[in-house]
Amino acid sequence: MARLSKEELFTRYAREANDLSTDFVKAFGGARVGGFAPDMLAPEAASTLDGAQAHQTLRLVAKEAMGQPIVFGMLKVREKEVELREYDRLELLHERRFEANLPFQREPYDKFLAEAEAWFRAQGLAIFRLGPTPSIQPPPMPSGGSSKLVWFAIVALLIAGAVAYALLRK
Repeated sequence: MARLSKEELFTRYAREANDLSTDFVKAFGGARVGGFAPDMLAPEAASTLDGAQAHQTLRLVAKEAMGQPIVFGMLKVREKEVELREYDRLELLHERRFEANLPFQREPYDKFLAEAEAWFRAQGLAIFRLGPTPSIQPPPMPSGGSSKLVWFAIVALLIAGAVAYALLRK
């Protein structure tokens, strides 16, 4: 009995995701954003549970020095959508995670992102650009009023516990 290749075992969404990943790397493999090369992770499994797990990470990988990949977007194969992070969002997330500035400037990134957007659009995918949003800002510190409420609740519970203990002891 002949063994099937990995590609032959792929389900429809996994195959589509794998093909897009391969084509993306071919199209942008020589591009650079600073010292980083664009990359799209291919599916690791032959099945994506009917596309539910067919999300491909779009990232910039350091080519010169060791470094963490920088995720700039996500491809959702089943939905035929691509989320691309604008420079401001990328910068904000990078500063929060690594407490450092992005290792490249806005201009080359914006140029690359426009080229990537055109490529994804040519593949028939909807594009969603993600800018900075309040939801990724650090949460506000609680005000003094809420800590007073917590102490009040603790004291009330202790008093209620003491009263219950006294009543049950009789």
